[in-house]
Amino acid sequence: MSKIIKEDMIVESSAIQYATYYYRTKTLFVMFTNGHAYDYLDVEPFMWEGLRASPSAGAFLNKIIKKQHFTKII
Repeated sequence: MSKIIKEDMIVESSAIQYATYYYRTKTLFVMFTNGHAYDYLDVEPFMWEGLRASPSAGAFLNKIIKKQHFTKII
């Protein structure tokens, strides 16, 4: 049986270019349109699903995800 280990999402947003979620490490990688990139740590899968389903990925990221610990990587 295969398991999904990561998912990518290209976002139609003025702030976010794309996002990748890594299920094994619960890490969300976000590439912003300004060239900055962040790893958000300890992001539960239901938060990733919420981001994917949200009509505004930027608003969801600001309101829900950014409350998590994060590390700037680029």
